[in-house]
Amino acid sequence: MIRFARFALLSIALMMSLSANAAAPNLSLIGQYHTGVFDAGACEISAFDPTTQRLFVVSAAASSIFILDLSNPASPTLISTINGAPYGASFNSVDVKNGIVAAAVEANPKQNPGVIVFFDTNGSFLNQVPAGALPDMITFTPDGRYVLSANEGEPNAAYTVDPQGSVTIVDLAGGVMSPVVMTASFTSYNGQEASLRAQGIHIFGPNANTSQDLEPEYIAVSANSQTAYVTLQENNALAIIDIPSATVTTLKALGYIDRRLGGNSFDPSDRDNGSGGPAIVMGNWPVYSMYNPDAIASYEVGGSTFLITANEGDVREYSGYTESVRAGAGSYVLDPVVFPNAATLKNNANLGRLNVTTSLGNTDADAQFEAIYTFGGRSFSIWDENGNLVFDSGNQFETLLASLLPTNFNSTNSANQSFDTRSDDKGPEPEGVTIANVCDRWFAFIGCERVGGIFVYDVTNPHVPFYVDYINSRDFSVVVNGANPATLQAVVELGPEGILFVDAADSPNGEPLVILSNEINGSVTVYSAFCDSYLPVEFGDFDAVAGNGEVRLNWNTTAETNNDRFEIVRNGSPVASVASLGNDAEGHNYSWIDRNVENNTVYNYSLISVSLAGEREELATASATPTTSSNLPLEFALNPAYPNPFNPTTSISYSLPEAAQVLLQVFDVNGREVATLVNGTMNAGTHSVTFDAANLSSGIYFTRMNAGSFSASQKLVLMK
Repeated sequence: MIRFARFALLSIALMMSLSANAAAPNLSLIGQYHTGVFDAGACEISAFDPTTQRLFVVSAAASSIFILDLSNPASPTLISTINGAPYGASFNSVDVKNGIVAAAVEANPKQNPGVIVFFDTNGSFLNQVPAGALPDMITFTPDGRYVLSANEGEPNAAYTVDPQGSVTIVDLAGGVMSPVVMTASFTSYNGQEASLRAQGIHIFGPNANTSQDLEPEYIAVSANSQTAYVTLQENNALAIIDIPSATVTTLKALGYIDRRLGGNSFDPSDRDNGSGGPAIVMGNWPVYSMYNPDAIASYEVGGSTFLITANEGDVREYSGYTESVRAGAGSYVLDPVVFPNAATLKNNANLGRLNVTTSLGNTDADAQFEAIYTFGGRSFSIWDENGNLVFDSGNQFETLLASLLPTNFNSTNSANQSFDTRSDDKGPEPEGVTIANVCDRWFAFIGCERVGGIFVYDVTNPHVPFYVDYINSRDFSVVVNGANPATLQAVVELGPEGILFVDAADSPNGEPLVILSNEINGSVTVYSAFCDSYLPVEFGDFDAVAGNGEVRLNWNTTAETNNDRFEIVRNGSPVASVASLGNDAEGHNYSWIDRNVENNTVYNYSLISVSLAGEREELATASATPTTSSNLPLEFALNPAYPNPFNPTTSISYSLPEAAQVLLQVFDVNGREVATLVNGTMNAGTHSVTFDAANLSSGIYFTRMNAGSFSASQKLVLMK
């Protein structure tokens, strides 16, 4: 019985009419500076002074700040260095404003209080003030009155000394020689640990109270210089601080990404090609990801402040305590009631290789985990000024990288020629973010620490941002030799840590600049960000499928550029923005599931293209009515076999949202076909077939399903 209402509405091929004036920043590499130092943090964070046209670059390797002449962005040159030895163990961050350079310096040991040191733009010492333990990021407020440092307060290796996290606020109203130092601390939250954990704030360090456990990572400041927004990376939380009074006003838990939901798929394994090797295998899994944001930036739209975070992920790993374990480890036991397919999940090709935390998920304090939590969102997010989620990019980064870098997907940064090596950890690790108003629009530039490159998103409308471009100048063909500076220069950039935007009004060449500081190959790379026209897209079919409490929209393009996106409008209100999958003359198929619907209600959808100039073009419309009687699947799926391991039979089920030609086969580890279970046209629905391996030997087998353009595989373990 067919219980789906399918609406094949429009088969159209039309050319979008977009404004010739629509534009987006087109990044082009124009200049480089190389230190020749490999994997030692030789270039980490940069700050630019428009008056002197100098770039100040933190080098942990040299315990110095390089002062570069950027008057010719195509050829940055070293002027001098500021030696950090007189001030502490290492410079960690730098910023510059109104001719004053401020630097954060950690102590030795780093659990001791650090300092903030002030220099002029020639590198001459002006003054220094005390800071908290491990000041790791520093920034001026937009008006230049205050300097803030995020003091992480990391514990020692044995986890026997755990200093407080804090934010130092330096008031420079009386000048750099008469600063007033204040501290925004978290001590008022001590004793509230149970309540904070119940809210979702991740407080878990051994014997740590709140002020010890919270670790400020990065700071964004409101346009009026009155409010600071501080990421607490390991704690998966945000702190909001009133700057003039140095008071923490809010602690906000950021929540989790549910990897079971459409749009949140990810690749959790580096050994998922069917024979123990790497492959690109995106999927939905019963996993929650912490956002764990690193960098944060703020901007104003319509008088409201919005925040953008790069959701890198972070792990506490010390000799005295570590939270990370492989999901497949014997010590990580999944509750068999919650996870009846635990053995399948713990296979290396599935979740077995994924690094997960032991500090979350054991809800009843026994030896078993009722939920799986992993590190980092592999995404960027937009939040409102109260820390409420407005948008998350979900699986877009990994989906785009699979299309744009199919042979270097989720590569690491310390081994240049690599593939899929970070899927089991935190994927591309978006770390740095900066926001700029360029081409008369707001854009976010997000740098990825591992695979490298910069994602560019239009965030003019914070509720419906969209993908614009991705550029990666890394030469993956170079065999990097850390002792050979020539190879470090040839690879161009590895491990972008800091990302900086220079407005055209401040730029030495009159063009907007985006500057990456690359800690692995020790380089600074300079990009121009000139405005480029927005190109059209050829559109194909659009249809809708209604199920029980869900509606799936499907559409395709026959050819497109990398500068377009689709907006979905439901009953007159935008509900989603879907990014283009890149510059591809062959086009793409798209699917989006609306789960925020009620049964027996009519929903009218419009598929809209939106130009960078804000022009909107309605491409197609559809209506759908989900009903409780609709129990057919919304997506193609090869479901987990059960039992698995098995002897000698197992049941393999698969789901079809529509009738399709299905080929379901079983292969041995050498790729030889041992059984064809299905080969023919099957109706929409969930089907099950039995695989009888009575005549086969114990070992590893693989089942592969093809249904139309859908393809999936899974591992089977026969144990006699």
